[in-house]
Amino acid sequence: MRCRSWAGNVKFQYFRPSINAYGKDENNTGRWSGPFNFPRFFFYLTFTNSKDCHQLVIDTYEIHSGIMIPNVTSINCYYDAHEDVRISVYELHDSLDRERFINVDRVDAMNHLFGNHLLMGKELPLNQSLQMATGKRWGRAWTYLYEAHTGRLWAELKY
Repeated sequence: MRCRSWAGNVKFQYFRPSINAYGKDENNTGRWSGPFNFPRFFFYLTFTNSKDCHQLVIDTYEIHSGIMIPNVTSINCYYDAHEDVRISVYELHDSLDRERFINVDRVDAMNHLFGNHLLMGKELPLNQSLQMATGKRWGRAWTYLYEAHTGRLWAELKY
């Protein structure tokens, strides 16, 4: 049975008989398939579009960067709607995987953070030697800045 439905301007088409128990489209139509993918689509949008500090803060950083944030002891998060930037300061409880990080000095690191004006003086890095990872995904620039001596991590998304 072929079914079509419309949600705004997005057309979802699925073939009920072709969906197996795992939600896989056995016909390989390349379309959104079955009732299993519809919730995933909205779940994806919720994660990628969470801008402020009210929900899914750590998850959105991890999804955009691909770098997992370990257990934390404290979190401070700031969002500037005018600059469209969110920055968070974490005190890490566990060690961070720094495979994709490079060594940078404090001046270069602070020049890469668009939201450093949101931080209070005690939240700024103390050391001159820091480690940084940067990238861009889905049109959003992300930056991680790590201070190994204090175990603090700054995570930023520029929307």
